Amino acid sequence: MVRDVITIDPDTTIEETARVMADANIGCLPVLQDGNLVGIITERDLLNITVNLWASVVQVADVPAATFTETVGNIPDTNIQDIRKV
Repeated sequence: MVRDVITIDPDTTIEETARVMADANIGCLPVLQDGNLVGIITERDLLNITVNLWASVVQVADVPAATFTETVGNIPDTNIQDIRKV
């Protein structure tokens, strides 16, 4: 049994939550407020958030493919072939 449980509070950002989970190699985090359990966030929750975010960005942006390719290609350490697979 783990005694030093890693937790987050409701104000923790999604990015910070994902980083904590990745750094600690854990699949879920209890959410505590004033010492009381108010929820839990899982890897699946983060995946759903990511999918919904990507879908809304692509839908809102409606960027021509050539412009998208040029813009993403300029992001450091990004392989355009990996982006297109998404």
